[in-house]
Amino acid sequence: QPQDPNNLINLCLTSFNIIKNIGIPKIIYTSGGYHQPQLAQAPKVYAVSTDKETVTKLKNLGINVFDTEIEVITWFNGIVLGVASEMKFNAIGLFGEIMETNEKQPLAAKSILKVFSILENIVINTDGFDLEYENQMLDKSKRIDNDGNTSKKSGPGIG
Repeated sequence: QPQDPNNLINLCLTSFNIIKNIGIPKIIYTSGGYHQPQLAQAPKVYAVSTDKETVTKLKNLGINVFDTEIEVITWFNGIVLGVASEMKFNAIGLFGEIMETNEKQPLAAKSILKVFSILENIVINTDGFDLEYENQMLDKSKRIDNDGNTSKKSGPGIG
């Protein structure tokens, strides 16, 4: 994704104009992480939408919806949702809870795909995310040095 905000906006506008020329999509999805300091269970997914009827549908399906707790969605996801709204596209943002922002989050990705599969009424095999998480935990335990400190690893926020 472009690091310059103007390039990011131009990328979204160009992409959405191409999509609009092909035909109006039923819905546009975007996803990302929702940082939480601690998770007690599998990551929950929270949703937002550019359409009030879709928000009602999300709630009726039992999907957590951001109401007043989030005022701004930033960067790529925020721009996608904002441009979609301006262009009158129906869009949904799905955000999985994450504790770490500097490493992959396969369980959050799995949770997001489970919600996506409900919304689209399709079956998605998410078994690979469990294996990726187990391997990530093994790698993390190997990186612990004699002092009990964990080495820092860089990577994306969502797996």
